[in-house]
Parts: sequence; C-alpha cells; structure tokens
Amino acid sequence: MVSKPSHNVRHKNHQYQSTNDRSDHNRYKSLTSAILIAVRTLVAEAVTASVSLYPQLLDTEAESEMRSMEVR
Repeated sequence: MVSKPSHNVRHKNHQYQSTNDRSDHNRYKSLTSAILIAVRTLVAEAVTASVSLYPQLLDTEAESEMRSMEVR
C-alpha cells in the first residue's frame, strides 16, 4: 500500500517532464530518424556493391583453382 502513492507521484513527474521536454524529444526523434535513413542507405549501397563484386570474386577463385589444378 505504501508503494502505490509513490508510484503515482513518479508517474506524474514523468508526464510533466515529457510535456516539458517535447521540443528536445522531437529533435532527438528527427536526429535518430536521419541516422537510421543514413545507415539504411549505406547498407543498401554496401549490399549492391558486394552483390556486383561477388561474381568477380567467385570467378577469380575458380580461376586460381583451375591454375593450381593445371600446375599439379
């Protein structure tokens, strides 16, 4: 029973804080969304680059294997 009013007070304080810092919260949200977008674009570029490079890597591996087989 004693912990219930303290919880209510804590909740009220939290609500007051969130309404007070709304501009900071929105700025933080926009910043995180911008970071997420940047990360997504970087990942997409990396994936496309690796996909375009992957067949070349496979070709070079196959060629090196063929050369090693010929040497033997």
